[in-house]
Amino acid sequence: MRSPRSTPASPSISPIPPRFVAVRFAEPAGLGARQSFAEHRDLLPFRARLELPGEKFTLFRWKDPLALKPAGALTRKLAELAHDPQVERIAPIRAAGLTHVFSPGRILVGATAGHADLRELVSRHNGHILRDLGGTFLIELPASAEPEMVCRELLNHPDIVRFAEPDVVTLQTFESKRAPALPDAGDGGQDISKLLDLAPVWGRFGRGVPRVGIAILDDGVDAHPALRLALRLGVDVTNAAAMTKPWVMNAAEFHGTACAGLAAALPSTGFTGVAPGCAIIPYRIAQRLKLGDGVVPGNGPADPREEQGTFSVLSNLIWAIGLAAGDPGVAVINISSNNHGAPSAALASVIRTALNRSDRPPVLIVASTGDAADGGIDPNAVLEPAGIEGVIGVAGAAWRRNDDGSGEWVVKRADDGLDVNQWGARFDGASIMAPAVHLRTTDPRGANGLVTGDFETDFNGTSAAAPVVAGALALLMSQFPLISRERVRKALLTGATSGRAGEPPMLNVRVAANALAGGG
Repeated sequence: MRSPRSTPASPSISPIPPRFVAVRFAEPAGLGARQSFAEHRDLLPFRARLELPGEKFTLFRWKDPLALKPAGALTRKLAELAHDPQVERIAPIRAAGLTHVFSPGRILVGATAGHADLRELVSRHNGHILRDLGGTFLIELPASAEPEMVCRELLNHPDIVRFAEPDVVTLQTFESKRAPALPDAGDGGQDISKLLDLAPVWGRFGRGVPRVGIAILDDGVDAHPALRLALRLGVDVTNAAAMTKPWVMNAAEFHGTACAGLAAALPSTGFTGVAPGCAIIPYRIAQRLKLGDGVVPGNGPADPREEQGTFSVLSNLIWAIGLAAGDPGVAVINISSNNHGAPSAALASVIRTALNRSDRPPVLIVASTGDAADGGIDPNAVLEPAGIEGVIGVAGAAWRRNDDGSGEWVVKRADDGLDVNQWGARFDGASIMAPAVHLRTTDPRGANGLVTGDFETDFNGTSAAAPVVAGALALLMSQFPLISRERVRKALLTGATSGRAGEPPMLNVRVAANALAGGG
């Protein structure tokens, strides 16, 4: 018999605006029972749901989110849903632009004492340790427990617990695969090697080498012809039981393939990655959202190219960082995603450990700063992990061609009042800036890709800028193998070209390479 459920009272992940609610059904809840759940409630039909593979959550859309704004309205509705005998857990969802987050009923705990002490403490709340993520423990709580409350109680034991926080699921939806028209940014499908003028750098110092690996923490990497020779076996942390090859792709899981191409694609149709020849090691941390029965509410049948999205889990990101940092073949970690929950002590802890390993040269970690469309209290401030000390946070810019044939790097900020959805508009706290608009890169082959053909010609945002910088670091490490990674990092950041006031400097690989060649 299941224990009684609790309705989330005041989660720190605020359910505003309440567009969705996440429901985990009790086992065994058959399809018929789940279909009937949305009937006679303020929810859209079951066929309009979203499913999260592996998480066992179903996302229902509220019929009228505005009706839930009055004080107490949302709490009453959540309590009503929670008392349904088919329901095991209800999780409210907070929306921030195109991103949504919720807590799935797990917590992340850092221990100051031995595992036995923590295990005994957690058992008092009927929780159990699922996994050691490298000093941070992932703990499953019963349906009756509220994660926020359990975390507060655990923190009353500082002799055992260093930090305790809810695990977070982040859902990223894509309204369209195409960027808005940006004629001032140049033609679509720009070659990153030409934008950065890499040919002279390659000619003088050489290209990438396989012993320098770039870990791509994303939704997997396709065995694309321009990537196949560079791919090494990685890890699928979304499938802990199978640890399947992370390049077994599902439709719309394109993001990691696009990032890998910018970082290290071999010469191919119309472009070359920044560090061709370096190894690519995929760590799959995100999966595609499953759109119910293929219907978009209000729009009829779904167009798979227009209504897409992925979801990732904070604990998977933490686990992947620890695994990648422990791989002697990984020199650079690229993270083109963000934590949209509260600042995470668990994420900061694993990054601190990764950057300060003593048993092998520490990795360098590169992360996107986030785009303005991601929302938040301050849409100009960088998001985690880019905002964590030691991480190279990368913002983005576009190349604008002037009438006289000259050009310049331009940026847009959230407070410009312009369309910044596909731009790297978060600059406050960024380490460096890189090309981020209308870039050509690899796309998963065949039906799994976003476009006809195997190359995306319009990849945008700080997701694109981060792997450009990760590739630049890997290229410099390949060219100067006797120079420490910290000196390479310093040369890259100090060699960047200063921009206008308030903007981070622009990546300049040539200046960094010349500085290292000269002993800098």
